[in-house]
Formats: sequence, C-alpha cells, structure tokens
Amino acid sequence: MATLVGVVLAGSVTAALVLGDDAAPAPAPGFTDEVVLSGLREPLAVAFASDGRVFVAEKHGRVLEFDGLGSLRARVYADLGRRVFSNGDRGLFGLALDPGFPERPYVYVLYTFAGPIGGREPLVRSRCTGLFKGACPVSGRLSRLGPNGAERVLLSGWCQQYPGHGVGDLAFGLDGLLYASGGEGARYDRVDTGQEGNVCADPPGEGGALRAQDARTDGDPLGVSGSVIRVEPSSGRRELVAYGLRNPFRFGFRPGGSELWIGDVGSTRSDEINVAGELDVADGIDNEPPNFGWPCYEGERPLRSYDEANVPMCERLYKAGSASSPEVALARDEPVVEGDGCGEGTQALSGLAFYRGNSYPERYRGALFVADFVRRCIWAIPAGADGRPEPDRIELFRTGVPSPVRLLTGPGGDLFYLDFTGGSLHRITYIDE
Repeated sequence: MATLVGVVLAGSVTAALVLGDDAAPAPAPGFTDEVVLSGLREPLAVAFASDGRVFVAEKHGRVLEFDGLGSLRARVYADLGRRVFSNGDRGLFGLALDPGFPERPYVYVLYTFAGPIGGREPLVRSRCTGLFKGACPVSGRLSRLGPNGAERVLLSGWCQQYPGHGVGDLAFGLDGLLYASGGEGARYDRVDTGQEGNVCADPPGEGGALRAQDARTDGDPLGVSGSVIRVEPSSGRRELVAYGLRNPFRFGFRPGGSELWIGDVGSTRSDEINVAGELDVADGIDNEPPNFGWPCYEGERPLRSYDEANVPMCERLYKAGSASSPEVALARDEPVVEGDGCGEGTQALSGLAFYRGNSYPERYRGALFVADFVRRCIWAIPAGADGRPEPDRIELFRTGVPSPVRLLTGPGGDLFYLDFTGGSLHRITYIDE
C-alpha cells in the first residue's frame, strides 16, 4: 500500500481468529450510525470542546469551528492553506485543544509545511506535484494557533522527500504534554536509504526509511521522523517516546494511565499496534524508548527487502536483536476476524481509540477500537481484568464504514469517526432494545 490518504488514500499477537464455518461473525447489534456534521472537505482530525463547540481539521489546511453537533454552518477558525502542502500523504493531520480550553483559547495543529525544516515561507508547491519528485524538501510543523488565527511554531521537523508517511496524530497526555507522531517520509515502493537526492541532508546510509532509526546514530542531530515524541507546549522542548515506526498515523492512551498504544501502517506483511510503556513526566521515560525496528523489521521478523539489501544499519540491529515486537499484528493476507467480510490484502490502519464512555454495553468499557480505511470496518478489542486490551478476543464491531480516518470517544460517551471521502463526522449510538 502506498500511503494512507492521497495515493491509495492511500509478546506479539496476530489478530486473526479461526472460527468454524457456521460461526461467521456479524456486526454488533443495537447500534445506529448517523451523520452529525457534513459538508467537510477531506477531514482528518476533530476535537470536542467542553463548551459544546466542535473543531475539525481539513487536509488542505482549514480549521473549522462549529457551535455544536448538528450545526449546518461553520466558521473558519484558521486557514493555513498557503502554508500546508497536501500532495499525497501530507496535509493538516493533527488537531488538539488546550487542556484549559476555552479559558486558554489555544488550538494546536500538526501539518506538512510547504518548505524545508525551519523555513519561514512556503517554497516548493510548484515543484512537488508528482509522486516521486526527487527534490521536494517539505517538512512537518507543530504549531499553536490563537483565537485570531496567529500561529506560533513550536517544532519543525519530519523531513519528507516523498509523498508517503508524513505527519500523523496529535493529543495531550494526562501529564499536560503534547504527543505527536510522524512517519519517515521515505519511498514506499523500494528500499530507500537516502540514495536519491538526499534533500534531507542525512549522513550516507542513514536517510530514507532509515530516518526512523536515527536514535541509534550520532552523526547528525536527533530527528523526529518515524517516531512518537512528547513536547512541552510552552517551550517546544521535545523528548522521544518511541521510534522505529513507518507511519504511526494514530495513537491513544489506555484509560487510567499513560500507556501509549500506537497504530503503525505497515508495508507488505502487516499493520502493527505497538505499545510504549507507562510514561512518567517527572522521571522521564522508563528505560530507553522502544525501537519497533522499521525498516529493518516488519512485525517480529526482518523485512525481506532491507534484509536482502544488506543495509549496514539493519545488519547491526539484527545482530543486536534489540527491536521491540508489536502487541498486535494485523496481517494483510488474512482477515482480522475469520469470516468478517472485511476483505484481505491491501489495508490501512486508520483509526485507533480507547472507549472512555459508559453508554455502550459493559463489554466495551475500556475496549480498544481499531478502524481500517481500505477494509471499511471497525473492530473492538475488549479489555481484560487488568484493563489492558486482549487481542485474542478481538471482535467485529461495524462493517461498511465509509473511509474512516479518525476514531474517538465524544459527547454522551459515544464513538465518533470521520469519513474522509464523504466529508462528514459520524456518531455511533447504542439503542437499548
């Protein structure tokens, strides 16, 4: 699969169950799906304010503000269109409200800037229209927007030479810090070690997809590509949470703690759900940030293309055997749940959210919900007695879900998702029959 949006829209547990022929699963009964906001243009993120307002980020750079669910008209809170580069898997992807909103009226955004890291003005829009333009130095930005639309850039990074694996998710943790994710900005169709153009100025043999392994090298400043970081929102100071990721498009904190579950869109074998342990803001991250191995590994095993290319950085990682395994591997060549009718083959893990409400049946309390853009399905992974999701209990929740690119719990304790292609926000409600 090429990218999540724009091109195709575009211990370890394998999350596929084997059921008897007469036990084909059905979607969970008793739920309704309704559109609560429409008329959006390629929405990628949404946030609910405590005063009822709803904010939506559109891929091409607008942040819209609605008075509430069901509103027919939106105000443009900010228009970053001139600065946002939205070709391929790039654009305005992340949105978060200040924890003190609306008293602290700040909106935080994560987007692809149409220029190089640290650039002041957009530079490259006219030179980067094709999928594989070799000299296309766009980058990522994490910014704070004021109520007047004024932008304060907190962090520049995520050099992106190619249209896949751009910036990803954005959210505040219980520690009051911002968490942001982003891919490695490399080619998806062949081995990429920075051999073409090297517009990101990486040391030899450390570019391309290997930017996800930057924490293992000291030949250049530590980058943020292929990682999850946390950022102090007033100073912009950053700290690495996890790395060795291909396209960590979505992530979520497990209820009751700071354990971070990361949805990473895979390449040829599987998508992954990876877990970074409990994060302590006072003492820093426990031990070393986990390295999930990309591009040297996909899932538990070495990735064939990089292994056969004898990439030195990967060979050293294989010898050390220090890459962390995924918590869940969603295989491409088999269904997530046998007989679920969601298909197999190409896939894209496009939504990940823990259920935090109490309007659904008890078995969903604390469950992890996972959506796939290509398969158009949502599954639920129920929580065990210790509160952690149990992947071997994964079950089908919804089928025929139109292009889901974001899952979250919202008003009333219901699950919401964004329909990217249809330009709408959906609410899934349980009707007690």
